[in-house]
Amino acid sequence: MFLGDRGRVEIKNISPADIQIDASGTAFYSCLKSATITTSDSTAEIQFTVPSTVTYQDLYTIHWNGSGVLQHLYGPSGLDILQLQKQPVWDAFSWGFVYMSFKPLELAQQYSFNAQGLWRIQMKIFDSNTPSLYVPDGFRVSIHREEYISQQMSLAVGQNVSVDLPSRSGWHNGQIYYFELNGNSSQADVNGALLEYSYHFADTSTGNVYDYSYWLPYNQTVTVTNIGTQPFPLQLWSGADVFTIIDHETDAQGLEFNLDSAALDSNDYYSYTSLDIASTIPLNSSVLLIPNGTRVEDMHRNIVTSTNDAYYTLQPTYSLYKVSLSPYYAYTVLENAVYGTWRLKLELEVTVIHDVAIISVEPYRKCVNQNCSTRINVTVANLGDVIETFNVSLFANSSLVGIQTLTLDNGKCTNLTFTWNTTGVQAPFWPCNCSIQAEASPVSNETNPENNIGTCCVKISIKGDIDGNGKVNIIDISKAATAFAAKPGDKNWNADADINEDQKISIVDISMIAKEFGKTA
Repeated sequence: MFLGDRGRVEIKNISPADIQIDASGTAFYSCLKSATITTSDSTAEIQFTVPSTVTYQDLYTIHWNGSGVLQHLYGPSGLDILQLQKQPVWDAFSWGFVYMSFKPLELAQQYSFNAQGLWRIQMKIFDSNTPSLYVPDGFRVSIHREEYISQQMSLAVGQNVSVDLPSRSGWHNGQIYYFELNGNSSQADVNGALLEYSYHFADTSTGNVYDYSYWLPYNQTVTVTNIGTQPFPLQLWSGADVFTIIDHETDAQGLEFNLDSAALDSNDYYSYTSLDIASTIPLNSSVLLIPNGTRVEDMHRNIVTSTNDAYYTLQPTYSLYKVSLSPYYAYTVLENAVYGTWRLKLELEVTVIHDVAIISVEPYRKCVNQNCSTRINVTVANLGDVIETFNVSLFANSSLVGIQTLTLDNGKCTNLTFTWNTTGVQAPFWPCNCSIQAEASPVSNETNPENNIGTCCVKISIKGDIDGNGKVNIIDISKAATAFAAKPGDKNWNADADINEDQKISIVDISMIAKEFGKTA
């Protein structure tokens, strides 16, 4: 597996024979969002707005200085998720004491409210000296390890027990990887945590019954309560990330840091998960050197035993703003030679990247009517190093819909809305598919013109046909009725039923469909 630089990698065959390869990749884009932060004594509240264009892929991450515990999580409905009946949130939430990540749309739908609008996070800071893992300027070097606890006890009905999550003296608390119980959510509740998921399984072939639940703590101490109808022998397991910041010195060519036994304990080096060097400047062609001056990717060790023949490297990962390696494999390969001064050398020549991109093209409705107006949302990003001014053009079957000019800071993204009138679209038959294409004009010295184009497809049919089969029948009315009173973000929301595009399904939409009942394209 390889992590490429700036979205492009070069694959070279270094074997003596021809080879056939299959390659795939996934790209993640990030944008800084504005938020309001208020503090009072040891409490803090963060407010930010989730737009109507939020998708299931959108992951919001909030960083802060100081280690904190979550007290309230208010959605746009004003409800505190922490006080609601617990629902399985799966991977929609994560608390790391110095940061929080969550997927607004997925989390809101689990609790049946609209994700769009103002969110409020209230927390209590219990250690103001804990540094943030976010790097606002320069570099940050950190080393991470996993701490683990396992406990067993018997809980009577209604009995509870307090559990301190894994930690390490002198280190900072990071993400809780997991908190697992041998009882499902109808047998045990965990105060100070959201439910990740729970399951009950009866194996008919053996007669064994398996009950487990997984939880996402947001407090350093949680309380486990037996809410079942009979006592049960409780078992719990938890693993957590703890980290420490490594001092470093920088110069024009990079940075240096010292790795000693206080940061990497040779007695339990197998507990360490990563050493990360994060930066706010692109680490183009950076090279990480071990204390003897050798590049980390040139180091390896072959350990042969009577039962095993293993080949180890330091597993370095070079990405655009971070360089990482495995301390476990570093000690396995280098042993005591791991201690000393490490150096990250940067490319001396500064390369300025100019790269504007179309991230997505999303129609408000995927099935629209003939002779009507509809909205097309285009997400645009500046992935380069400098501010850029450029045009974004939208086409429908090669016909120009409109042009918008914008100026966008580097590292930022924005949403543009185009209005497209389907009048005049020609087709040999109806319904028909119409290709929608957004184009960002190349800026001077454009680095990656391939990402300047984004496309989607919209079906055009007669008025009232919301499923695109060319007929207005009871199925269309039924689908609109199912979405009645829904708004964007609701579970039963169906944008294709919003004929007048007022962001709600009302009697007006249903009447417009019913008026066309029985018509065919």
